Amino acid sequence: MIQLSVNYSRGLAQLISSGMAPIQAIEFSPSFRPEQIVAIRREIPRLPFHFHHGNLIARLKWDPSTYSGLRAYLACTDSPWVSAHISMLPPGHVFLAKYFGWYLPEESEDTAIHWFTEQVAWLQKQVPVPLILENMPSLSARRHAYEVDPLLIRRVLEVTGTGFLLDLGHARVVASVLQRDVCEYLQQLPLERTVQIHVSGPRARKGVLWDAHEPMQEDDYRLLEWALERTRPQVVTLEYFREKAPLGEQLSLLAEILAKA
Repeated sequence: MIQLSVNYSRGLAQLISSGMAPIQAIEFSPSFRPEQIVAIRREIPRLPFHFHHGNLIARLKWDPSTYSGLRAYLACTDSPWVSAHISMLPPGHVFLAKYFGWYLPEESEDTAIHWFTEQVAWLQKQVPVPLILENMPSLSARRHAYEVDPLLIRRVLEVTGTGFLLDLGHARVVASVLQRDVCEYLQQLPLERTVQIHVSGPRARKGVLWDAHEPMQEDDYRLLEWALERTRPQVVTLEYFREKAPLGEQLSLLAEILAKA
């Protein structure tokens, strides 16, 4: 059975208390402090927790305290794995490009891959759980393109031996930016290594899709069904942390889809 999980939020807490959350797990990120997660776990001890640290690998190189923080998160969540982005840019690069359109000088593809895989190898020796890596959205059709190249993503996973966190919202953004068919793009990714799938609702911005984490729409559900015909993930995670009503609607629809998968 494929588990359904979702990011923790106030809306989710309300759904759980009313018995209207058809989920089997909850995903946390560093937006919550370890002590907050411990308190939440006391309230809902029956549900397993997963930990997703988006820019973990990039931060390891630039912020030594990241590793000690990771250990605290793994201890309080008891996560079966830690997931992170295939992000080869130093912290700040993505933020400046995403919100200001400022693209700092980037490393060559070979240099970026080398230091990223080295960091992954080091981390794999330090943590007691597997590491799974997630495909990124695209910021530009011309800049930092190696982060979303399906052949490079496949190469990184093969070199590191990691599982794949397939983010369908990210894939839709990449296809929109590169003006490609999303299913054609997805078929080039290492779908056979998929351990987890992230789903959410992108939105159009300046003529292309944006990783907005809005409620899922019909196209998003259809793409998930397409992906489930080609993968066998352990978990499908809804990345939505806003209003209670749309959260409940999305979880109900996702539970129906997974029951048929």
